Amino acid sequence: MLSSEQLSHCAEEVRRSSWRPRLPVLLTYLTSPPPADWMLGISAAAHHLPLVLTAHGQRWDGFAGRLPSLRRAVEVIEHLTPGRAPPLIVVADGLDTMVVNPIDAAMPALRSRQERTLPPSPFPLPPRRVRPEALTRGAPRAPSQPLTPAADVLVGAECNSAPGCYIAMYAADGAHRACLASSKACFANAGTYVGEPEPLRRAWEAIARAAAKGAGREHNDDQYGLHRLYLAQRAHNLSVRVDGESRVFLSLRECVRARIGARKRTKVCNYGSYDPMRFVRPAAGSTGLLFSAQADQAHRPLIAHANGYGNGTRERFQELRRKLYGSSGPSHHSNPTAASTLDSPVLLVDSVTSNARKICEVVTLGSLISSRKQ
Repeated sequence: MLSSEQLSHCAEEVRRSSWRPRLPVLLTYLTSPPPADWMLGISAAAHHLPLVLTAHGQRWDGFAGRLPSLRRAVEVIEHLTPGRAPPLIVVADGLDTMVVNPIDAAMPALRSRQERTLPPSPFPLPPRRVRPEALTRGAPRAPSQPLTPAADVLVGAECNSAPGCYIAMYAADGAHRACLASSKACFANAGTYVGEPEPLRRAWEAIARAAAKGAGREHNDDQYGLHRLYLAQRAHNLSVRVDGESRVFLSLRECVRARIGARKRTKVCNYGSYDPMRFVRPAAGSTGLLFSAQADQAHRPLIAHANGYGNGTRERFQELRRKLYGSSGPSHHSNPTAASTLDSPVLLVDSVTSNARKICEVVTLGSLISSRKQ
């Protein structure tokens, strides 16, 4: 828990800057300085998504250290929207994700509900409230269902079961079986989340407890903890949904064939060949892309995730980047939008620079990227 003094400092830091908590807020965890072609930061700036980065400059402490840092950042984001309905927060891995569609096109359910009249905010915010109403739990061709107001978290989906083979564990889950009717990407992935602060905090606390009980490769692995939470969500009074239709999160991971085999002293498995790039095409007449695994459905996901950044996934990520942003990307000096992109503000939470830890600091994307060279 942050003190009131620390939270007030964050509010003052934001007040003096151009960073504004427009909704949804994009949150990521990254301890090392981002590379010059940091696509999450560059694409977020290109699409005017407010970006929060936590733990910049800290020592990597494994998955066990990531979730507490994310919880503290969520507390800051919540404080920066006083008197307002709970903010919607999109959480994504730092180095293998990017924004692939404008927010309004990617999440029409967020656009469809306009912000209701709320008490004045200390920050000049746009008059719109976003809230996910059409995030399904994987049922094929089912009408959109609203998220429960008390607790609902949507997580990304992938075709591969990792860090172990959990097909037997998932077999009894009705939503998982329904997802398999239209997709092979139906396993929960811990690299992407969307939800409001309280559900996210509760989910991460449950994930950490479950991961701590894992053995071997599964010990303190948040991916393992998420599988356990998803399959026992009723016991935690949480609604956790897997985005099997890739409405919001698109996994680029390919599964070549059905397999159960040894790898790094663990077992992984999938349901057979699945190539998400087969279903990706440019969005006609606009920026972004369409994902259409079903002939009668087309979605515009917000985030593409190159989970398992090997086995050809890195190449898929770069291919998608070139299609959306060109070979140089929007931050390159030859791009006319480079200056405005690199001047975009990023809110750092719990950053460490020159052995000094700062609760909140607003920097430009350009200075953050250039810090890697120092």
